[in-house]
Amino acid sequence: MVLKRTVVVHAVALALVFPGVSSPEEHDKGILSEYLSEVEWYGYIKNETALFTQSGQVTGQARSQLNTPSEREHDWGDALKFQNSARLFLNGPIGEESSWHLDLNMIYDTRGANSYYKGYEPYTQYDWFREGFVDTFLGPLDLRLGKQQVVWGTADGIKLLDIINPTDFREFVQNTMEDSRITVWMAKAELPVGETDNIQVLAAQSEDNKYPGLSKPNTGGFKVVTGNPFLGTAVDNSSIKGTDRDQAFIALGTDSITGGVNGFRNITPALGAVSNTFTLAALGGGVAGGLTPFTGITVNDFVTIPQVNQGFGCGSTLPNGVQLSADGGVCLSQYANFTNEFITNLIDTQTGGAYNIARPDSTFEYMSNATFATFNTFVGAGSRWNRDYPDDLDLNYGTRYKGSLSGGSFNYSLNYLYAYDPNPSVKVRWKNKSNETLNTSYLEGQGVGGQTTRTVVLTDSQNRAYGAFDVRSFDPLTGTAQPGAGPVDLEFEETVHRIHNIGASFDSSVDAGLLANPVVLRGEFLYQPNVRVPQIDRTLLGIGDLSNGLKPVKADFFKYAIGLDFLVWTNLTLSGQFIQFINLDYKDKNRDTFSGDVCTESNCGYYTGDPGTLHLSNGLQKGQEYDNYYSLFLSKPFGPSQLGRFNNIILYEGGRGGGWWNRMDVEYQFTDAFVGSLEWNQYWGDNNSIFGQFDKSSNFQMGLKYFFE
Repeated sequence: MVLKRTVVVHAVALALVFPGVSSPEEHDKGILSEYLSEVEWYGYIKNETALFTQSGQVTGQARSQLNTPSEREHDWGDALKFQNSARLFLNGPIGEESSWHLDLNMIYDTRGANSYYKGYEPYTQYDWFREGFVDTFLGPLDLRLGKQQVVWGTADGIKLLDIINPTDFREFVQNTMEDSRITVWMAKAELPVGETDNIQVLAAQSEDNKYPGLSKPNTGGFKVVTGNPFLGTAVDNSSIKGTDRDQAFIALGTDSITGGVNGFRNITPALGAVSNTFTLAALGGGVAGGLTPFTGITVNDFVTIPQVNQGFGCGSTLPNGVQLSADGGVCLSQYANFTNEFITNLIDTQTGGAYNIARPDSTFEYMSNATFATFNTFVGAGSRWNRDYPDDLDLNYGTRYKGSLSGGSFNYSLNYLYAYDPNPSVKVRWKNKSNETLNTSYLEGQGVGGQTTRTVVLTDSQNRAYGAFDVRSFDPLTGTAQPGAGPVDLEFEETVHRIHNIGASFDSSVDAGLLANPVVLRGEFLYQPNVRVPQIDRTLLGIGDLSNGLKPVKADFFKYAIGLDFLVWTNLTLSGQFIQFINLDYKDKNRDTFSGDVCTESNCGYYTGDPGTLHLSNGLQKGQEYDNYYSLFLSKPFGPSQLGRFNNIILYEGGRGGGWWNRMDVEYQFTDAFVGSLEWNQYWGDNNSIFGQFDKSSNFQMGLKYFFE
């Protein structure tokens, strides 16, 4: 629908932008009126209201360990979003050969979790300046310059070659791709080749994908303020918080980084506070070196060996009257929650679970081999967030050749993009207060059972060790150690990396014989070397080496989608797809990192983690070497004059327990000006699958558009 705006409204608008034309001469008025009469415009006002269809708690919503998933945070029928928008499209000529286009989208969601998810935010799908570009010709070159989106791939429900523009995943994959794409500044040129082919080249601004919980985390550090719990000093956990808490589509993998309860960003300062508690206990027990003598005593020893935990007072009464349990797991929980107060997921012994390193779901279970001397290193530790992104002039570059064979019955493309991967990776490293990256080494000791233990030592360029004491200086004769260089921070650095994207696509019409219409066979293929994926080293994490136990590594991926489209029953479109992501550098090694021997105990070995679903609650879930998806899409017009349309897409993730997403939507044009819509998104299956994790985010949406001129 292309409608024309009145000259008067245009004159007022231009007068606001260009005050100098508010009182033109009569001749200029005529020129201006003639130009404005050629400007085309249209727009719409839209409301979308979404309601939860299941009661429960979405990922990252819990306020503490005690706020378990069984404790309801929303009821079915509660509003997930109440989004209002006004969109305006304008097109006008520039001389004889050029034109300009503007797309403005003023949008606001009253149910957004915070300011980012409520209204205007640049380089998201809530960017009010959606598009603005000029189309022109330079000889045979067709040029488009400005803020825009370019579509290479057309796979159903998933993006392979559609990688020029990043994506805003605020509603996961529910939004149409046209809406969820983030528009960027770009120069694009197309040159015809022969009668049917063309070549496209482009240079585009680099932007990252936006993920709830990771897209805009607060910078700076978190710190838990602690006193001496043995003297009854109050503690303050107010700085422990999750990023984007209450947003409905935070993935498990993101929550494991920034979540208020399960995120390592918040767990680290909680560990720093608990380490301080144990140091005070040791000092109060007459050990002048604090925790430094305990290079042979681990978390697992404390929980399972009564003689060990009794040395820390388990089973006795503290001077302030607190009774410590004789059960090692419960006693460890008491020590942790003197300062943590069950805020972050350190240990779950008193929250309905049990200490079990074979099926870990809390921090201390993953760190079962960490020595108490390592906790000396962690005393007072904090965390910080840093975003290291390319400059605006660090552009992405791409080219595509698009051609046809056999009279147009076989179409293909060859694609190449040299770009920053829009999926950010997070590097973890220890730093001192002067922002110097610290070195990690291990001080070997002998465990209670005669095994080799390793204490994590963090040192700077001057070989100073950090923590409450320098664990290397412990003197067994005097029981003392020299003071450490102070507390450390675990820095989480969010960044992107340049990668090559080499792709191709095809579609071909095939005579199906029994069907009245040809069947379209199509495919998309993409090879991506050096993509960053998380690697989990359970051996290193087990001894408390957080910076090396959780790190991004390079991996090559081959991804493809094969689809079949056909038309039946006059106007019912059916489309089936098989999609596969292959990690060519997948790792799953049941080998001890230090000895190289086959692992004989828990918290040993290393593997590729699943970036979307790994979490404390699921054993920091492994990725899959072959990640398979299946989809079925159908679309059919209905009603008088085909004014309505029904669409349904269902996606299934194979492997593991499997996860499902079904989206059904109906749109109907009541009049030329009013269009209504209904949409139902249902997620189910394994709670640790990419789709099943959002089961409590299932929703029903209603929309109404009013078109205006």
